[in-house]
Amino acid sequence: MDCYRQRPATTMMIAKHTQSGVALISMLLIFALVVILVGAAAKRDSLMIRRISLQLQHSGANHYALAGEILARQRLAEDWLAQQTSDTSNDHLNEAWAQPQTLEVESGELQVQIRDLHGCFNLNNLVADTHTPLSDDSEQDTPTGRVNHAHLTRLKRLLDELELELKTDEDNDEIVDQLVDWLDSDTQAQGGGIEEAPVGHNANADRALEHISELTIFTRLPVVQQTTLQEHLCVIPLGAEGKASTINPNTASTELLSSWEKGLSGAAIIAAREADELGYTSNEHFLSHKSNAGIALQAGDFNVRSDYFEAIIQADFSTQSRYLVSRLYRDPNNGEITTLARHYGYNDSPNQQSLTHHTTKQ
Repeated sequence: MDCYRQRPATTMMIAKHTQSGVALISMLLIFALVVILVGAAAKRDSLMIRRISLQLQHSGANHYALAGEILARQRLAEDWLAQQTSDTSNDHLNEAWAQPQTLEVESGELQVQIRDLHGCFNLNNLVADTHTPLSDDSEQDTPTGRVNHAHLTRLKRLLDELELELKTDEDNDEIVDQLVDWLDSDTQAQGGGIEEAPVGHNANADRALEHISELTIFTRLPVVQQTTLQEHLCVIPLGAEGKASTINPNTASTELLSSWEKGLSGAAIIAAREADELGYTSNEHFLSHKSNAGIALQAGDFNVRSDYFEAIIQADFSTQSRYLVSRLYRDPNNGEITTLARHYGYNDSPNQQSLTHHTTKQ
């Protein structure tokens, strides 16, 4: 009898222990779930904070880059104002706008360099309308259309001056033939030319070039040689009625000057301009200078005043860097500065942004 009376009490004790164990396990599971949820939320918040931080740094670098463009525009505008009150109105490399500038800014650094686009060979001149007579060696087979043979010959001489390490001399001609056929007005591929962009390039033929990066359509050079080309070649719009752009003897390179006409010494021209702090003060000063003696130069090919410039900007903000190249036009009549285009990225692979126009009036 006694043993039977103790069984319900024992059963109740076992049941109570079982319930306590289940409750404890449930609490542990709930606690583990809460820890997991809190950890996931903390990780998500940490990633979100980092993402927002990087976005803010990227935005800050963008704004610094645009500030660098504003600085470049202002320097060019100030130079134009100074020309109005000066005895000389030429552009040369000793002026303030041509000096590289580095600014320490909050949480970063801003570097600005302005390049005169009249100091390099304008590839669009290959289809320009000029009255420059042909040189003796420019009589050669070229694609039909609006091809400017004088500038074509100059480009070939410039490529020879640069002494790029190409496989054969025919490689230079191949690059030029493709470039000319791409630019000329006809739609038929001539010789070694092309009328359609290779795979991977989004561009159309039979029009003026818009950016120097389009040169990669015709060349597959190593980065170093590609950079050398881009230092001596550029792309700017043609003048009124399709006239060729001029070169500025105060900013042009030795190679470009030497390639302009047979017998012209770029080294002599540069030595003469460096002998005077102001360079060549007028077109007449340059054309009549002894460094050009015996060379028949065309007055319309040169101008000591420049209209097109390129602002090369690197903005560093926190851990982010932004590279911006802005093409600028300065109206010679009123000094207005217009941003024609902005390209973000690097020289070897710029990403063209939408064309923008912005004007600073004086």
